[in-house]
Amino acid sequence: MAEFVKVASVSDIPEGEMEIVEVDAEEVAVAKFYAFQNACTHREGPLGQGILEGEVVECPLHAGQFNVRTGEALQEPPEEPVKPIRSKSTATTSCVVVLSAKIEFGHRSDGRTIRI
Repeated sequence: MAEFVKVASVSDIPEGEMEIVEVDAEEVAVAKFYAFQNACTHREGPLGQGILEGEVVECPLHAGQFNVRTGEALQEPPEEPVKPIRSKSTATTSCVVVLSAKIEFGHRSDGRTIRI
């Protein structure tokens, strides 16, 4: 069974915004209800710093778009999907699946460090 780790309080992530955390040396973009790899598959742009509208995130570098639920590339230039990360949210917490048994320190998009 997959193990989840808390990465943020739901109140820490405003609607339509994302946090970037590090889990097992991999950067993950976390929205209220979704989590996915932070690196765009085109030029590794930081998707967590992009624009999120509903289930679509736009890369801040070249405006490529992905469905955050499925990972599907929706708008060029990227052709390859991003990896969605299994996640769950409750009324108070946002969690992502642990990628391995190793727990890392992460950082929020505002520069604060959090232990996940």
